[in-house]
Amino acid sequence: MEATERETTINWSEADDIATVDTFSRKVMTRCKKLGYKIIEEHRLVGQSRIVGITFECPIRAISFRNPVKKKRVLTDEQRKTLSTRLKNSRSKV
Repeated sequence: MEATERETTINWSEADDIATVDTFSRKVMTRCKKLGYKIIEEHRLVGQSRIVGITFECPIRAISFRNPVKKKRVLTDEQRKTLSTRLKNSRSKV
């Protein structure tokens, strides 16, 4: 399948605790399998046995949206010194 054809769709209703993930992306398929999500349906191209897509069920709490921009922590000198001391102590215990 072409890259433009490999898409993932997530559906859920606020009335249910289950989300449906319909994906044609190998990366998402592998991740969902490793997480143990229930396979609802396997999609194959007509006349071929190779799986090109899978529909999974997963808990809604497994779906999250994150801010793509990572914020840099701003620390005071005192916080930096405290964290440094904590790290040194944890390394000395090992």
